[in-house]
Amino acid sequence: MIIADATIWSAALDGHIPGLGALVASLRLKHEVSAPTAVFAEVLAEATDPRAAQQVRTWAMDAPSVNETNTAWLAAGDLGAHLRREGVMLSVLDLFLVALCLREGWSLWTTNSAIHRASGVLPVKLYEPIGIG
Repeated sequence: MIIADATIWSAALDGHIPGLGALVASLRLKHEVSAPTAVFAEVLAEATDPRAAQQVRTWAMDAPSVNETNTAWLAAGDLGAHLRREGVMLSVLDLFLVALCLREGWSLWTTNSAIHRASGVLPVKLYEPIGIG
């Protein structure tokens, strides 16, 4: 499974990265990409028009569910403390995504440079499709 963060869903929504929308659509069709509900809420809060907001709602309702447990959120807090000691700061939601991917053995898809820096400290697998961008 690939967990896409808000940077990916937002970029797919705005259509400015060539090939990204088609790749997201293909991965969605095969149920290979998802995100926790909080990611879709973040993208929805930034939607600029009703059409975009409806698209985000559709993605959220159709996405394969992820196991969003309280212990994963606590692990995110512990992970944040560890990363802060390593000089890497992430938002709580980004920490949760990293913790989720580490726990489940999933890949994380992001353009967030701080998460890319964290991947140098943690064994989180990043999904980096060729030919996008």
